[in-house]
Amino acid sequence: MQVFNGQRWINFYGPPSDKIDALDGAFLAARREVCEAIPFDEATFDGFHFYDIDFTHRAFLAGFKLGICDLDLPHHSIGPGGDEWRRYAERFVAKHRQSIRPTLFRSDGPQRTVVPA
Repeated sequence: MQVFNGQRWINFYGPPSDKIDALDGAFLAARREVCEAIPFDEATFDGFHFYDIDFTHRAFLAGFKLGICDLDLPHHSIGPGGDEWRRYAERFVAKHRQSIRPTLFRSDGPQRTVVPA
């Protein structure tokens, strides 16, 4: 659930799946072996954006399975987009150009349901 400026809504990206090559999220969980094998790339992703997508995509490339579950988690931000987001998106694409699918970034976005306060 997103909570921003007094409005609440639920994002729905589809049912849980085990066919995932990257995750973007407010909450990620990983086994210790994954974190030891795939350290965060703090040199390339030194800000707020894309560190999570980079970490999970590299875990996928290393053979670890990614998954999602249905979890109610309030997220009190829609994230600052704009130029900073684009700069990190460009870094991600430059780094992973050979391994990302053309449809990795969904253009249609989530389905949103406004939740009454």
